[in-house]
Amino acid sequence: MSALASIIIPTYHGEKNLSRAIDTSLNQTWKNIEVIVVDDNAPGSESRALTEKIMQQYIGNDKVQYIKHEKNKNGAAARNTGWRASKGEYIAFLDDDDLYMPNRVEKCISVLENSEGFDLVFSSVLHVKYGLCRKIVSPKESPDMRRAMFMNIHLTGSGSNIFMRKSAVDELNGFDEDFVRHQDLEFLIRYFRKGKVKCIPDLLCIKFNDGYNNQPEYYKFKDIKMLYFERLQEDINQLSEEDKRNFYIFHYEQLLKSAIESTNNDALRLAVKDLKRYRNISHFEYALICVKHAIMGNPKGLSLSKRAREIIIRPAVLFRNYTIRRKYGDQLNRLISYTGYVPS
Repeated sequence: MSALASIIIPTYHGEKNLSRAIDTSLNQTWKNIEVIVVDDNAPGSESRALTEKIMQQYIGNDKVQYIKHEKNKNGAAARNTGWRASKGEYIAFLDDDDLYMPNRVEKCISVLENSEGFDLVFSSVLHVKYGLCRKIVSPKESPDMRRAMFMNIHLTGSGSNIFMRKSAVDELNGFDEDFVRHQDLEFLIRYFRKGKVKCIPDLLCIKFNDGYNNQPEYYKFKDIKMLYFERLQEDINQLSEEDKRNFYIFHYEQLLKSAIESTNNDALRLAVKDLKRYRNISHFEYALICVKHAIMGNPKGLSLSKRAREIIIRPAVLFRNYTIRRKYGDQLNRLISYTGYVPS
């Protein structure tokens, strides 16, 4: 009998797209699968009620398991709940607003079964926003995957691109539930201390970027970054001095962006001060930062600036969307347009 693959779908405010994720998991060419949906919505919330309504469609389907948290925890905890309940030899993690190409599980299992000493596989990932194909992220193998992850937090293209042997997840004891963000990064850095990955060019995963916005405010975001730095300090210290500096610059620039988009002037001053520990900020750049903060530090200004950016880049996006859809054909077009059951 073929190996069982467990597809774990954590869901939080994801009722609009959840059935799409479940259906593309059930429609895999690899038939020996189980789909575990972990509901991390708070009991009594509208999202919990709508998710329960969606899951009624799958009552009687012995391939689908529905687990409800007794309270809202976080994405790492939801993934761990699914991992602990899983029975498969292989585990795939799928975000509730993403989907798989029909041959993803079959292809990933084939790669791992023919790659001794490898427990993880990454494929190419298509990013879609508002129905338009924006880019394809194709992870590349590196002699030092820990360094590669530190220097490019978007290397995998999506947390939905993690497909691995369950034994490897067991050895890592799952995700660190202290992380409300960066849980994928922290998990993979720990894996890459010993583990190896096979990267394949096949487009097998689609990530949608137009769903629920869970971007934390500045001070919460900074707490997440500090935890990330603290837990992985030994790994960070193994980077070269130049890599270490670039690593911190990237993360403090992310924090600065969060502060610019906030209404808190103290947060902006702190973000600038932190970044200046790692690189110079000229008077001109600081003036631009203040102007951006004045515009984007209120909801209306932020909305207008994002809309203006979309207008500016739209010709390039439309061209990229055309070339990607033309290359991958009708199957991709059908998947992108598929909505599944959306409860009212």
